[in-house]
Amino acid sequence: MGEEPTWLELLFAFVVTALVPTAVGLTVICSVVGLTLWARATLRRRRTAKRQPPGPAVPKAPEDLEQVS
Repeated sequence: MGEEPTWLELLFAFVVTALVPTAVGLTVICSVVGLTLWARATLRRRRTAKRQPPGPAVPKAPEDLEQVS
């Protein structure tokens, strides 16, 4: 039989064992949140583009048209 590990070795093993699932979990969460925000922004752009008619958003006043001519 070998030697029993010291408290420092046990603590190090515990920390490494805890960090791996934490890092993987945080990566998955960040990916899901980022993809969700990206998809929602794309859908929002499509919706606003469909609602607005082409051309200027504010119609020009007759006085402005006379100055251009």
